[in-house]
Amino acid sequence: GLDFKVVIMPFCERKFEKTNQNLIWCEPNQTPFSEIPLLPLDYSAKLKDSIFAENYFSEQMHQYIDNLNIAYVAFTRAKHELICCAPYPKETKKPKKTDNLSNFSELLLKVFSTPTLGLDHQLVSLTDCYDAKHTMMQLGESTHSQAKHETPSADEKISTYPSVPIVGRLRLQQFSADMWLKDNLLGDSKLNYGLIMHDILKEMRTKADQALAIQKMVFEGRISMQESSIIEAAFDNFWKLPHTKHWFGDNKKVLNERSILLPSGEQYRPDRVLIDGQQATVIDYKFGDAQDPKHQKQVSRYKELIAQMGYRTSGFLCYVSLGKVVEV
Repeated sequence: GLDFKVVIMPFCERKFEKTNQNLIWCEPNQTPFSEIPLLPLDYSAKLKDSIFAENYFSEQMHQYIDNLNIAYVAFTRAKHELICCAPYPKETKKPKKTDNLSNFSELLLKVFSTPTLGLDHQLVSLTDCYDAKHTMMQLGESTHSQAKHETPSADEKISTYPSVPIVGRLRLQQFSADMWLKDNLLGDSKLNYGLIMHDILKEMRTKADQALAIQKMVFEGRISMQESSIIEAAFDNFWKLPHTKHWFGDNKKVLNERSILLPSGEQYRPDRVLIDGQQATVIDYKFGDAQDPKHQKQVSRYKELIAQMGYRTSGFLCYVSLGKVVEV
């Protein structure tokens, strides 16, 4: 803010909602449509009366917030004087309610001509500053300043400007450094493989959620169709491990990657916690090729914290790549 002494906004009529918004990606939450994870639909008011109403109103709300934020940035640029020019809204038989305003022209007129509830819940009125006859609102006085033309003295002139070349200092990185290697499959990168498997397991409450969770990764561009086959093969082996089918049954409360917050501000996040009455089971996945004593200490700490909440606890380390489950 306060970047310029005077700011002039000649076309202050921006719409709150984009008129050129073509598509909105929706997640169906009713059968049989929910079998498709994402659907591209025309963004229009017709969605209000469909099963995608929640998606429509969420998109509309974010558009309103984005455009109000842009206006806020523009209005706070002026240090001394702000001049806004906006077309007078079309006359209507009934005054528009606040929730029916569609652009900044209508909003400004509403604010200038009607007492408004402020942040402290007190009425704030700009009506005394608004000239309805000339449709102009003025608060304060215009500023005047003389331009200064000064010749810099010799000691202010810069003859050289040292700089450091940017080449080699910046690089684009995604999930790992080998993200862009040509023909590099997911199975060839242990880091990427572990991250993807973790994120898929995080999406799964029961075994039946596997296909949808993998499909979501494909739609999001995280993995290719070829790589989804690698993931499916990995899950074939995962279900052969002890306890895994039991962990992903449908008769327990599931908490995937939920944070445990301590009064000190520390946070702990087990991969999966199953709640069955007063029994809590902690599961942590590992995708490396070696067991580490630190892993046992980690799960023991999770158990200790959950026991302090009044639960009986058990814990397991699931070494997916090693094909091994270790009770802690």
